[in-house]
Amino acid sequence: MSDETVEQVLTAQPWRILRALRAESPRTADPVLRSDENLDGRAYESVCYELYHVLLPGLADDGFVIFDRGSNELRRGLAFETVRPLLDCPTEELRGLDAGPFVYDDGLVRYRSDEPVEALAAAVADHGHPSGARDDDHTDSDG
Repeated sequence: MSDETVEQVLTAQPWRILRALRAESPRTADPVLRSDENLDGRAYESVCYELYHVLLPGLADDGFVIFDRGSNELRRGLAFETVRPLLDCPTEELRGLDAGPFVYDDGLVRYRSDEPVEALAAAVADHGHPSGARDDDHTDSDG
């Protein structure tokens, strides 16, 4: 697997994990992979390392998840409900999203831990649909 593919898998992890927590909380803190993503041992270790030491602590700091390293378990955090309206939208409908820690870019919703969560809540509250995308405004996406 190329470094570029590993980077794309890493970029997608925060959004995929939050979407997985919609249906299952608690859940294991393992990477969420699509059926067509086959990581070799080295690539999987790299994804896990980045997930456990950077991405999940960032999501926990922002209150989206509660990360228990001892049990390798994730639960919805206090700020989870703030992002739920976005999680319930098909990813392609989020084109144009740039709200707090989440931005739609090249078919993926990227997480930016350095952006304030309050901006996300304001965007969802002010605009109803956070991206302003129309029903007929779609692209194919990774999710």
